[in-house]
Amino acid sequence: MSIDENPEHEPDVAVPTARDRANRANAVASTGPKTAEGKAISSTNAITHGAYARPSAVTVGCFAEDPEELAEFHAAVVRDLEPSSVLQAAIAGQIADTLIQARRLQAFEANRLRVAGTDPWLSSSGAALETLTVTSEIGRRLARRLGQHLGQLAEVKALATSAQDPLAGGGSGESAM
Repeated sequence: MSIDENPEHEPDVAVPTARDRANRANAVASTGPKTAEGKAISSTNAITHGAYARPSAVTVGCFAEDPEELAEFHAAVVRDLEPSSVLQAAIAGQIADTLIQARRLQAFEANRLRVAGTDPWLSSSGAALETLTVTSEIGRRLARRLGQHLGQLAEVKALATSAQDPLAGGGSGESAM
């Protein structure tokens, strides 16, 4: 009869260490941030690089952005793409958002490499290589997304142009018989 088949055998139960007991006691007392400033800071706890963050400005932490500068950049990109419809403007906005995410990724990568270069443990632990590996993959995804959005915008603009020009194959839908 094996141990698993023995009904009298009790499974191994981990005995809590002093640190486990202290962590549990502290967790009971922890209720999170109380002040508006503390809540604002803790709301960014999950932001590691901002590459996939919402298009709104990151306003706290080492990657804080100026909301006005970000809005101006977004508007300038949309304006440069010259959308002539709501759909084109939406796609242009997605392009601007993707460019903002790429800027955030570049800032994150530069910061991590700077820190790794000044910290002997990080520079010897492979953190710089890991950073480059992760940011390269995210960069490829953002580049792919940017290409998709640019392609969508070109396609929508081409459809709009052909719909306005009957000689271009679109237009009124009348048959040329």
